[in-house]
Amino acid sequence: MLEKFKDSVASRLGLERSDLCAGDRTLGEVLGMSPVATNSIDLLEAVAAAIAENDLEDRVDIPAFTLDHTVDELMAEIERQLSDNERLPV
Repeated sequence: MLEKFKDSVASRLGLERSDLCAGDRTLGEVLGMSPVATNSIDLLEAVAAAIAENDLEDRVDIPAFTLDHTVDELMAEIERQLSDNERLPV
């Protein structure tokens, strides 16, 4: 699930997943690399659209993050939320 989410975010930013998820890249660095995103709102929209595209709206909230946070931190928070929601009783 997380891999498809990463693919969705990367695609919406006009990047390859390998570029998005390389090392401890900050969200600011990703924004600078993106040929389509020009500001943090574009980045936020890419994350929100990837959540919707992967039908995660009921399982994931958009995490609060700054451009100094890394992609790894963002993805770890998404993964944590997915994991927490799998444990909830139905």
